[in-house]
Amino acid sequence: MGEISKDGIVRNDITTIGMIKPDGTIRNTTTITGKITADGSIRNDKNQLLGKIEADGTVRNDCNQVLGKIHSNGEVRNEYNQCLGVAQNIPKEWVAIFFFFDLFD
Repeated sequence: MGEISKDGIVRNDITTIGMIKPDGTIRNTTTITGKITADGSIRNDKNQLLGKIEADGTVRNDCNQVLGKIHSNGEVRNEYNQCLGVAQNIPKEWVAIFFFFDLFD
């Protein structure tokens, strides 16, 4: 599929797919390709569920596989502690939850 770099750009092996904007939309050069919704769902432009952010900050795909975890500083890290990207404009309630779980990492 692709990888999210620290600057929010989503790339596959060949090209830039799009960029995660502060409002949660994922855009390519011309259209919105997806959005992170208020309930933590990650949906594409056809409203299909691609994944979900759980209450503890875990990011899972539609096959329930763990892709990474969002930490209190907004970084999304995989199981190797590599930073996949940074989430912006996280609701304050979520930051408090992430901070609580970060204490146990």
